[in-house]
Parts: sequence; structure tokens; C-alpha cells
Amino acid sequence: MVNAYTFMANEVVTDNGFFFDKNTFIYGQNIKTYNSSAFLEQYFCGETVIELKGKLKDDIFSSLKECLKNSDAVRKRYKQYIM
Repeated sequence: MVNAYTFMANEVVTDNGFFFDKNTFIYGQNIKTYNSSAFLEQYFCGETVIELKGKLKDDIFSSLKECLKNSDAVRKRYKQYIM
């Protein structure tokens, strides 16, 4: 069983016009949480690269959340963050 949300190639997904060149997928079984302090520390130490592409459009963000919330592949402990 595979569950994925798909961002279609060339479909504008952010408020500033960003789009993916190729179909891009978010897989429900790969969702994880990260300690934000550790993540930011990695960023400031140059161990992680963050490139802000824009804010997801509201309708796309809602669709993504709905997909993940209804997925059997997403663990229950992560679904609480999606609501």
C-alpha cells in the first residue's frame, strides 16, 4: 500500500508562484517530527540548507492535510499534528 500526495509538475503551489519542475510526492509513511531547536542549530552550523520557496496556497495546504489525515499510512501519533 502506498499513500502519497502529489504536487504536479508546473502547477503553482505557493503564494509567490513557485512550482516543481517534476511531479513531486509526499509519502504518508515517511512523515516524521523533528526537534526545531536541533534543526535550527544544524542550519546555523551549516549542516542543513533551508531554502524558503513561499507559503503553500491555502487550498493546496488543506488538500495535503486532508490526504495525510485520511491515510492509513500515517501513524496515529502524527495525525494529531495535522488537525
